[in-house]
Amino acid sequence: MNNIKYKILIMFCFLCLSCNTNKRKKTLCPYYPYEYNIEYEDERIIISYTDKDIEELYEANGQYYEKGNNILILSTKKDTCFYLKDILRSNYKRIIKKENGEMFVTQTYKIINDEEIPLLFFYYDRKYQIVKISRFTSIDFIQK
Repeated sequence: MNNIKYKILIMFCFLCLSCNTNKRKKTLCPYYPYEYNIEYEDERIIISYTDKDIEELYEANGQYYEKGNNILILSTKKDTCFYLKDILRSNYKRIIKKENGEMFVTQTYKIINDEEIPLLFFYYDRKYQIVKISRFTSIDFIQK
């Protein structure tokens, strides 16, 4: 019995030592803790987060756009996917689609080295009542 434990210990040590020490690992975590407050005013939706970040959306042609850059963010008209660049030339992908039944989702990803990293998801109904917001942050780990 001790012989088997000894062999398992040697195999485990070998596996640990054979790992690439410069390998990068990425873990996606929900940005937590955070709370948000949603205000619906006429043709605007204002979302305030605990980190003092504020998003203001305005309605045009039955859809909602981000104030300031006029980019589509909420829609119940049709599924769509498009790519964006910000002022720093970072690349983003936005997917707007019907999730199930009467629910819709807008998913925004940051693209780094052809990898899509989730940033922000909005879940809402046909009347644009937001029922859930998921914000993500990526954490890079480097083994030493």
